[in-house]
Amino acid sequence: MAPPEEAAAPKRRASTLASHDLVDTGITFASGAAYGLTTVAVGQPFDTVKTVVQSRGGGSVEAARRVVAESGLLRGLYRGSVPLVVGGTFMRSAQFGCNDLGRDAIRASGAPRVKLFGVVDSHVVFGGMCGGLGRAIVEGPTEFFKIRQQLASGWAARDALSGLGVTMFRNT
Repeated sequence: MAPPEEAAAPKRRASTLASHDLVDTGITFASGAAYGLTTVAVGQPFDTVKTVVQSRGGGSVEAARRVVAESGLLRGLYRGSVPLVVGGTFMRSAQFGCNDLGRDAIRASGAPRVKLFGVVDSHVVFGGMCGGLGRAIVEGPTEFFKIRQQLASGWAARDALSGLGVTMFRNT
């Protein structure tokens, strides 16, 4: 019979890429997608007003009134949201999923686990960097199209990746 402390201890699954099954990955990516949809639904009106204020000047209330007067409540405040609904869903999904997969990959590699300043886990930092890169790849073009729609300005496909390198650096 096993000692009581061993019997009470929960069984842990080995942290390897092989044990990171499709269901875990699907749940992680789906959680990110739900987060992406929620942030667009809640944050887009504020982002639209901020973008108008930054590009045309004036106060926030004045900008909100102008946007609503020009395009209506929903159409005006949610201007530019289509790229974010699509991109934001994929962006957050990539962020969550790449974080999870990166963290599992470094754990499975046998790389030493270091606690930076006695608190920050190096494996979690690596996972976060992977998540940031995954997000940046989707975020760069998504932000470009969103801003162009918010400002109702034209664009060229070749410009969609402008600033991607800076976004990747910032996110990692």
